[in-house]
Amino acid sequence: MNKTTETQTLTRRVIEGVATPRGIALLFVGGTALRLLLAIWGGFQGDLDIFKAWSQRLVDLGIGNFYEPGYFADYPPGYLYVLWFFGKLSSLFGSDSPSNYLLKLPGILSDVGLAYVAMQIAARTTPRSWGNRDAVKAGVAAAVLFNPAFLFVSAIWGQVDSLTAFLVLAGFLLIATGRRSLMREAGGVAVLTLAFGSKPQAVFLLPVAALLLIWRHLGASDRPPLRAGLLRLGGLALLGAGVLILLGLPFGLSPVGLVRFYQGASGTYPYTSVWAFNLWALGGFWQADVGAEAVTIFGIPAFYAGLTVVGIGTIIILTRLWRALQRGEHETRVVLLAGAAVSLLTFAVSTRMHERYLFLGIACLAPFVVARSVRRVFGLLTILYLVNLYFPYAFYVEDYEGQQSFKIDSLFNVLYGTEFDSVQRKVLGLITGAACLFTAWAIARWLGDRPFALLRSRAESRAARSKLSLRFGFQTVGRKGALLGLAVFLVVLPTRLIGLSSPTGMQFDEVYHGRAAGEYIAGKEIFEFTHPPLAKELMAISLGTLSSARVTQGAALPTGMSEGLVATDGRTVSWASSAGGGSLTSGIFDGDCSVAARGETLPLDLQPTAVVQTAEGIFVGGDEGSGGSVSWVVNGAVEWQAEIPDAPASVGVVGQTGFTLDAEGTLLSVRSDRAHSVVARDIGAIASDRSSDKIWATQPDQDRVLAFDSTGEEIANVTLAGEPGPMVLAQ
Repeated sequence: MNKTTETQTLTRRVIEGVATPRGIALLFVGGTALRLLLAIWGGFQGDLDIFKAWSQRLVDLGIGNFYEPGYFADYPPGYLYVLWFFGKLSSLFGSDSPSNYLLKLPGILSDVGLAYVAMQIAARTTPRSWGNRDAVKAGVAAAVLFNPAFLFVSAIWGQVDSLTAFLVLAGFLLIATGRRSLMREAGGVAVLTLAFGSKPQAVFLLPVAALLLIWRHLGASDRPPLRAGLLRLGGLALLGAGVLILLGLPFGLSPVGLVRFYQGASGTYPYTSVWAFNLWALGGFWQADVGAEAVTIFGIPAFYAGLTVVGIGTIIILTRLWRALQRGEHETRVVLLAGAAVSLLTFAVSTRMHERYLFLGIACLAPFVVARSVRRVFGLLTILYLVNLYFPYAFYVEDYEGQQSFKIDSLFNVLYGTEFDSVQRKVLGLITGAACLFTAWAIARWLGDRPFALLRSRAESRAARSKLSLRFGFQTVGRKGALLGLAVFLVVLPTRLIGLSSPTGMQFDEVYHGRAAGEYIAGKEIFEFTHPPLAKELMAISLGTLSSARVTQGAALPTGMSEGLVATDGRTVSWASSAGGGSLTSGIFDGDCSVAARGETLPLDLQPTAVVQTAEGIFVGGDEGSGGSVSWVVNGAVEWQAEIPDAPASVGVVGQTGFTLDAEGTLLSVRSDRAHSVVARDIGAIASDRSSDKIWATQPDQDRVLAFDSTGEEIANVTLAGEPGPMVLAQ
């Protein structure tokens, strides 16, 4: 017996051993044990800390006092009951809040539940011609239990996206499988409502479930009389609304309050992409999707453009689902695949997507992984999902002390780049978004164009595959050739991404070509026209779609910035405005050379006249009516405020000590204990030297430049040949 035969024999024995009730049980034991082991390490501490804070708040204040204006809580009531339970459990053992390990258990248990539900759906939908049902169940269970992306989300990250997927698939299991009964449908509606009541992302699959129920009661050949069908549908709708209302009432949320909560929760992250590698990544991450600074598509804000595409796509998918049901296709198969298509479409084109939101679309495909075509798509989407998950996890978690980020710098930098909106991240967004769109399109085509043949028998599949080919010109490329070409592309692509972010400057011909590309974008007259324009036009297209280097003309400034006092530490920017009695706003420099506000505007008890910013904080001086006042602002809050005799004309900072210069030339030092003292008089201008902790000042009348340390003591005195003017120090 040669080695190949031995390997095949061993593989067959392993499969035969797993494809038994005992083997399936061992799969569940192994998958659960692996998660419990991995849960010891890692954890996205930012999310886990929020869960801990919510859990402790639920125990301390009670469920009815959890939601209150100004407190951050963007989860609906469903999952909060779980956090309340774990908070109570922790308090019994003398702990203020649940541990990281305990908070990972809901996701781990949901993974196991998801595997079981997917396995049951597969057992009820796979054709009998496929033979051994235990083999089908084992394959589906393994695809969920040992899926690396699912493992990462629950056991390492500590999130609970699998809970939503488990509830959604459990709802479809009740509604779309087994003997038709109003009781099963009611249970399915209740479970789907729990999914929506736990995470809002489930809302995109509710229309699919609603269409199936409408079909059963109003469209199917064995439908009940019209009046009875309408009454049943109305009763199921009332049941769903009732379950949702019951979830919210203990939290003090009325039906109107629930609607307002979901409206507010949907606006928590009003950005194009919250690190989701989807099509919006091409325009940059964390870009505003509504408002004056929103990214627009043909003048339509990104949020509404994405929502429109999702709406149109969902209508198309539902229309084709209806056709499939009319043809008599298996309800469970077509409904779950339609749900997968809607979920994948939403992830690809909707704004405000987090990296984890691809979970539900992949989970809906899990019951069908025994089909080769689905298995390939399932594997590809899993890999792309894991690549997306790893980026924000490694990006943020390394900042948390004592947390394992699993970051390999060399791999991270090559795969994702080093810039905020790097080319690599845009390319990954394009690939992932395109893969999701293609899968959604393929499912819609299967549903509407021909009898559903996804789960043919093996003989039928071989006969069908022999007829499939892709034609390019006069050549015919078989399926293997197409897959080989795709594999070559995916292998070669990373080698072409290395070094794309450098050099950051231009040399030789790139000066003229890059400049011309920018002039095309800005609509300016082309300076260099001796070379043919095609290459420069292609560069302009690349700059506008893939590059983090942008050409911006006439970018609007944020509200209050143009008439305000502006300061920067080189990384972020702040501006103090007199609007509304005095305010301070912080922002960042976007990759397109514009400024975007970040966080809330801070009201000030003064009319600003001067502002300076350092890495430690922002020092603002102004007029409070009866005299001058200064404020030291850290992380968006006033840390201390002090009164001074007169409003300052300019300010500076050395360490934690502020300096003010009024119109009369008096230089004061102001400390954090709110005490101030005169440092010098007859001063003309001041400037902070952050590199050596000095404040420099000019004395025009005496042709001198002085330097003072943080205590206000003079440490340098230079006499000039003439009168000194304004000062600017390199930072």
